Amino acid sequence: MSWTYSGDPSASTIDAVRFLVGDTDTGDQLVQNEEVSFALANEGSTNMAAATICRAIAARFSRQADKTVGKLQISLSQKAKSYLEMANKLELKSSTLAMPYCGGLSITEKENNIQDTSLPQPSFRRGLMDYGN
Repeated sequence: MSWTYSGDPSASTIDAVRFLVGDTDTGDQLVQNEEVSFALANEGSTNMAAATICRAIAARFSRQADKTVGKLQISLSQKAKSYLEMANKLELKSSTLAMPYCGGLSITEKENNIQDTSLPQPSFRRGLMDYGN
């Protein structure tokens, strides 16, 4: 198993996922390159792969109990919760929502739509029966 981070998320998708997840500290490695590669292969997008990795990290932290020794308190459940929230945000960011389109609102756009043969043309239109059309 290997762990690498070059510091340039634009150079590799593994670095990009690590950057989004926050797994950039050599001294505190959260997931291995092979795990990131697996997520990238299954999810197809960097944001969705990062969300998958966040859920895996959250699962790891959720298995560990919160601890209190005297006045010292370690809340690993908070880490799990934070990673789940990050996963939800990344999934929301990568989701593509359908945006309504209301075409032909300007004269130029209507004329361009008529000239574009790749668009389905209406069965009838104003001026259809005029001489020369």
